[in-house]
Amino acid sequence: MTAAEAPPAPTRDRILAAASDVFAREGFDGATVREICARAGANVAAVNYYFRDKRGLYRTVLSAWQAEAEERFPLGPCRSAAPVEERLRDFYRAMLNRLFLGAGEPRASHGRARVWLGELLRGGGMEESPQSQENYRVMDDWMRPLVQAVLGPVEGDRLRDAVDASLAQVVVHFVGFVSAPQVFLAALSREGEIERMAGQMTRFALGGLRAMKEDDDANA
Repeated sequence: MTAAEAPPAPTRDRILAAASDVFAREGFDGATVREICARAGANVAAVNYYFRDKRGLYRTVLSAWQAEAEERFPLGPCRSAAPVEERLRDFYRAMLNRLFLGAGEPRASHGRARVWLGELLRGGGMEESPQSQENYRVMDDWMRPLVQAVLGPVEGDRLRDAVDASLAQVVVHFVGFVSAPQVFLAALSREGEIERMAGQMTRFALGGLRAMKEDDDANA
């Protein structure tokens, strides 16, 4: 069977593909089930059948985006024996690639990043977003052993402060990409820009963690 003779994609897949485009462009509030179904060549009732409602479809799209970015740019084991500087750079590189290239190219990824930010700002924030909670859990699990590799076996507020400060660099790039996309699109057109960013983030994180370690040792 040739490509021209191939059967159409199943209805559920067509709806997901259309919803991905519409949500990335319009966000949750601006997207309509009617437009999604028109683009998918599907009946509006199919959304209720496969996803229960618009919110269910939206959650499925977010999960698909998350899985796609993770598949494109996987993280290795968080407790690797590699030097902490190397593991930090790997982490930041993967997070930047997921942010800027998770959808395949920066402009499409910007649309998704804008939706993710809206997801965090809507209603109850992260508490109401299981996908955002999972993203944060993965980052938190990866960063904790790296922080402890520098600071030692710290726990409680000291660990929480160090992890949050190290993850904040990812958040800054995320918000910056959403709010000033042209600046980042211009930067990303330069070869090696993501690697440069990851290196800079690594230096800042290590510098801050080592300063915390010096304070801890001085106050011991």
